[in-house]
Amino acid sequence: MYTNKIQENPRTIQQLIDEFGYSYRDLEPLVGYSPSMICRLLKGQRTIRSRHRRRFAQVFGLKENQIIWPNK
Repeated sequence: MYTNKIQENPRTIQQLIDEFGYSYRDLEPLVGYSPSMICRLLKGQRTIRSRHRRRFAQVFGLKENQIIWPNK
């Protein structure tokens, strides 16, 4: 199962986005943030808070600690 591979080998949030074939525009309705906000979060220009992590993790069916997050 694909999800099991991810759990065994944590990925960065950007790797997950790429592997799932999402664009920032695709993620907008799923996480509730604009594409520009998603970009700023992932580039470390904005602090990723626990609420952001929770929403992204839900989209990928993972727990927050199974994803490697950008530093900020």
